[in-house]
Amino acid sequence: MDLDPGEGAELRCPDTRVLVTMLPGTFQRPLTLTCSRADPGAVPQTPGRRIGDVLFRLESDAGQTLPAEINLGINYRTEDLAGANEQGLVIAVLEGGQWRPAPKLATDPPNNFVSATVTRLGVYTLYLRS
Repeated sequence: MDLDPGEGAELRCPDTRVLVTMLPGTFQRPLTLTCSRADPGAVPQTPGRRIGDVLFRLESDAGQTLPAEINLGINYRTEDLAGANEQGLVIAVLEGGQWRPAPKLATDPPNNFVSATVTRLGVYTLYLRS
């Protein structure tokens, strides 16, 4: 998706549970942002149980880091948790071969939604802390 500096945008990833949101005025120059499925066989296991097989790659012509924050939002199904506490959900990014929790994580259990505000590009997943 090509992003205009003055406009906000929403990008729905191939896994339709994942939504990337940019507010108007987020970027100072045009850039391209893409979201694609990631290969589960090409990444290490998460420190906890991955939820709903959510695994995606964010890429941009901006390099490894975006010039401003974007929001990643992920919907999950209650049955994906198998009775576990939703406060244990983590959106994580793969850095240096290890999963690191994304910053500014927020959970919204009544709406089965978790989000994080990020600038880092790369592979992301959703897992439940063990």
